[in-house]
Amino acid sequence: MNTKKVLLILSMGVFICGFALIDQPDQKLSESIKRGQVLYNGYCAGCHKADGTGYPNHRLKTPPLAHADYLLDTKEKPIEALVFGLDGKIIVNGEEYDRSMPAVDWTDEEISDVLNYARNSWGNKGEYISEKEVQKIRKRD
Repeated sequence: MNTKKVLLILSMGVFICGFALIDQPDQKLSESIKRGQVLYNGYCAGCHKADGTGYPNHRLKTPPLAHADYLLDTKEKPIEALVFGLDGKIIVNGEEYDRSMPAVDWTDEEISDVLNYARNSWGNKGEYISEKEVQKIRKRD
């Protein structure tokens, strides 16, 4: 086999492996979002609505998750909210909310999944949150 053919075959192999590596995080996020949607619809939509807009002008006064700086600015704040719950005032998109939210008794994967769903739905675009990132914050308690 001549050198050009060997180089071509090697280049194609590197090219294909590169695509497999690039696609893997996207696939991992996509699978997490699918699992998270089920959790969100079953547990979170009651307060934050199916479309993530919350109830900012209702007696419930629950914050939106769609286009919410609180959800998207850092990974830590939303993880902490689910792991430890929320009590007291928070600011979301410049508006004050003062409702309690209980911690959820979920696995690290479930918390990762529901946050990946919320951070990548309704026009949101957030980075992947891994189980290890949830676990790290959980251990801080």
